[in-house]
Amino acid sequence: MADQTPTNLTERRTKPRIPVAYPALVRGDDTTNDRFQEEALVDNVSAGGLYLRVKHPVTPGSSLFITLRFSSLPPKQAQAPCLAALAMVLRADDRQDGTCGLALKFQRHRFLDCNECNCEFKKLD
Repeated sequence: MADQTPTNLTERRTKPRIPVAYPALVRGDDTTNDRFQEEALVDNVSAGGLYLRVKHPVTPGSSLFITLRFSSLPPKQAQAPCLAALAMVLRADDRQDGTCGLALKFQRHRFLDCNECNCEFKKLD
């Protein structure tokens, strides 16, 4: 009988994940189809997607719009590049802290001018 330990599981990701703690703004519809916008924390990012935590439960297969700022420093302290992305929810995890962890796959994305992005995040300072 083959050993079924986690060490024998095959990694399905084709792109490496980079652990981060970056802020993001997330917009979309929750599981009750109510529109929401909230601040989120990105746990990891790759060329193909990211994993973040939100307060609203979201249905896998739905699309979200994300603006990610590539810095944990406040915008008043440092400018940083940003990414705007339309992403599909691949997985939604109920977490012990009450948040919903979302595995997202980028459908479309583009980098933003620092001034264009940072003004959105300055509202959060």
